[in-house]
Amino acid sequence: MENANIIILGAARAGKSTLARMIHNKCNYSIISIDSFVSALRDGFPSLGITHSNTENKFKLLSQFVYSYMKKITNEYPDINFLLEGWHVYPNEISKLFKDTNVKIVCLGYTKITCEEAFKLIRENEKENSYTKKMTDEKVKQLILNHIEYSKILEKQCKENNIKFYDTSFNRDKVLKDIMTYLIDER
Repeated sequence: MENANIIILGAARAGKSTLARMIHNKCNYSIISIDSFVSALRDGFPSLGITHSNTENKFKLLSQFVYSYMKKITNEYPDINFLLEGWHVYPNEISKLFKDTNVKIVCLGYTKITCEEAFKLIRENEKENSYTKKMTDEKVKQLILNHIEYSKILEKQCKENNIKFYDTSFNRDKVLKDIMTYLIDER
């Protein structure tokens, strides 16, 4: 069976980049980061108003951009497998656009963890270049609460659109291996 291109959506720190690297290492998928698109559009075209903040306009614009980009790049390079990962688009938007394509979509989030549990994990696993490293504890906790709420929205939209949602609140390594089985091993 032909490999499908993959889209990994989800909350920040839910494991999207880790999963993307695992898939790349096993199957040599080319990774495309939606975060990089957002940074490039923010810096190169500030008049678009696209930033790393949540805005409904950003989610709609980026979904259409992601779809157009993936369509173009997969037509130009049909023998290369692509994996797109990021949090800047909603499952509702993406599922409509990619409905009749050879793309597997999964979503990661954390709805079962408390803010304190997530905070402890973040601080324990922070690397020197982590964007949360220079943030105050209060700011990190507010970010966590926002991402838990965002995860709940993602979970609901995934259910409505028949997209697999994986909760990475606990046993993250096992959950990521389960996702690998679904995306790669069940071909």
